Amino acid sequence: MASILAARQALTVLRSSISSSSLIHRRGLAGASELHGLKNGLKKVDSWKYPKSPFPSKEEHEIIFICVDTSKWMMRLGRYRLQVDCVRVYCRAKLKSNPRNAIGILTMGTLEKTATLETTSDFDEIRTHLRCIRALRGGELDFFEVFNSCADKLDHYPSNPKRFLFFTGGPIDFEMGEAHWYGNKFKEQGVANDVVNFFLDERFANCKMDLDAFVACTDNNNNSLIKHVPADSRTRVRDIISSLVERKKGNNEAEELLS
Repeated sequence: MASILAARQALTVLRSSISSSSLIHRRGLAGASELHGLKNGLKKVDSWKYPKSPFPSKEEHEIIFICVDTSKWMMRLGRYRLQVDCVRVYCRAKLKSNPRNAIGILTMGTLEKTATLETTSDFDEIRTHLRCIRALRGGELDFFEVFNSCADKLDHYPSNPKRFLFFTGGPIDFEMGEAHWYGNKFKEQGVANDVVNFFLDERFANCKMDLDAFVACTDNNNNSLIKHVPADSRTRVRDIISSLVERKKGNNEAEELLS
């Protein structure tokens, strides 16, 4: 806790001395030039046609990091099982849409930080990895630590469209205005962000509002969205994931991807 307080105090000093266009160090987050090497925006790469895909296209392949909540909060009401099922269906749909998409998995529980899967286009490898990670009692949700992990990995993909998909099942400690700040910085770097939020406890209503603000600020032409899933609902996996894959697809095409 002391280290977090110290970091926040340092942030206040840094924000007053560095221009708003710079992405400053925050909870271990690298600066803009170190983060993605994208001062002048994303560079285009060659277009491809993918003969293995049922939907050949000229879309650039996307780099996706899925951040899985392995905290104690996901052990309630079958949330963790639902989360894993969502990740599996999402990955299958993304790779079916474009076999060159690359997907990595990071964990956000404080007791499960080593279960990282480097980017891969092999669905069997993803499915095997999902069987090896789990939510742990006593672990808290460390939403910000994963930013640093993703930043380091995204340095390897300066030219590709990039996306984070966050699954959250517990409270997130955004400070006042911090959600907007993070969202704007990711938008500047061309990183889209999706959130599937299972934590709708009315006692922590500010967490929901902060996540909404984060996604709204990072959104660029509807490339980011948030899905709130009530804990007591019987929402199907397909209902959760369909909105994440159908933005550039017709309804029929999205249905086929999820089949």
